[in-house]
Amino acid sequence: MLIFIVFLLGAMFPGTHGISLPGIKTTEPFDHVAQLDERGMFTLFWNFNSTHITFEAHVETKG
Repeated sequence: MLIFIVFLLGAMFPGTHGISLPGIKTTEPFDHVAQLDERGMFTLFWNFNSTHITFEAHVETKG
């Protein structure tokens, strides 16, 4: 199921290598990114290969 979700995200938000967004520092270069809300407060980055999937979420909160 998780592989399907990653495939679906990749189809909906095709990536380029080493994506970066202004004001967001990730722990590693990510090939895919999706802003999951209209205001850009929830951003999901991900990479995958034949054995691993790595997600990193950046969420702006009030506190």
